[in-house]
Amino acid sequence: TAQRLGYVPNSAAAMLVTGRSKSIGLVLSRLELLGVDGFIPIMVHGLNEVCSARGYRLLMEAVTDPPCVDDYLDLAKSKRVDSMIIMNPRKGDPALHKVIETSFPVLVAGSAEQPQESAIGTQDRQGSRKATAHLLSLGHRRIAHISYASLKYHGALLRLEGYRQALQGRKIPFDPTLFAEGDFTAQSGYDAMRQILASDSRPTALFA
Repeated sequence: TAQRLGYVPNSAAAMLVTGRSKSIGLVLSRLELLGVDGFIPIMVHGLNEVCSARGYRLLMEAVTDPPCVDDYLDLAKSKRVDSMIIMNPRKGDPALHKVIETSFPVLVAGSAEQPQESAIGTQDRQGSRKATAHLLSLGHRRIAHISYASLKYHGALLRLEGYRQALQGRKIPFDPTLFAEGDFTAQSGYDAMRQILASDSRPTALFA
């Protein structure tokens, strides 16, 4: 009868009864990542498929960068989402630590180096080490590295570590003039490259 009459449950009313919104929040601190990070749209597609198959909705939210101390906690208290996936937070993020302490379900994509966090991640250090080792195998010794973000982000720091490990494996000292920080955008990468070249570092290869 409900199907014949075209009845659709009122989600607000259902939430009052169950205390659940049946929504998962995907939280970004940098909205421009949607336009420059090829991984995020693929991740959003996969998350949405899984949520839909289980009767959930995926809601995208944005916070300031760096987040205000109550940004994540306010979202949790709003009851708009039952849990959160936090994309690439800054390491030691106090706002994230605050919401994790409440035991609200939070999954970190990346890491904020919080002792209690539940996190998933990619092999940033290993991938960076392999990429640098490949350039070294081609005979390059002055390899410049531009990070995708400042070293306040865990993934950027891990990639720098992998780069340095590959150099160390070939007994090549780390030259700080061959490293510069980007800020998620192509323009920041260009500016970082100009910074390296202005230092007269004379790189023969680049890893970004």
